[in-house]
Amino acid sequence: MNKSSTFLGKDKNSQNNHFKTSLEKKETLRRSGKVLDKFEIGKLGEKIAGRFMENKKYQIIANNFKVRGGEIDLVCRRGSLLVFVEVKTRTGLAFGYPEESFNWRKRKKLLFAIKRYLLKTGYQGGWQVDLLAIELNQREKSAKIRHYQGVGLEDY
Repeated sequence: MNKSSTFLGKDKNSQNNHFKTSLEKKETLRRSGKVLDKFEIGKLGEKIAGRFMENKKYQIIANNFKVRGGEIDLVCRRGSLLVFVEVKTRTGLAFGYPEESFNWRKRKKLLFAIKRYLLKTGYQGGWQVDLLAIELNQREKSAKIRHYQGVGLEDY
């Protein structure tokens, strides 16, 4: 088992789908000769994630749903299921795999935001949390995407 799949433990509902995509010319990791900062890398990752989810036939309902104390990167629908998507993006592995940063603190904040979203919208159907781990490669102008479905938040 590699590092990128061990953080989920033995969650039987999770799937690890690998996907590689090319970045468009405008989606490079440099802007006017300057390296993108953490915020810009995150926004680029969310944009790539949105395209990825649409290509997998998910309907995007909301981007960056924010409440005090939490945020949901993408809210999608697939059939009758509502899917809350957390996006983690990295440009290198010096600080670990993207999915390793989806720690207990981030999960707790995400669950808080999900509860607020459900209250605000009055939605009472089925839902799940998916994680998209994105590794950007400037040299190849590509992104490697791992899609984990049904990530558990029970302990938070």
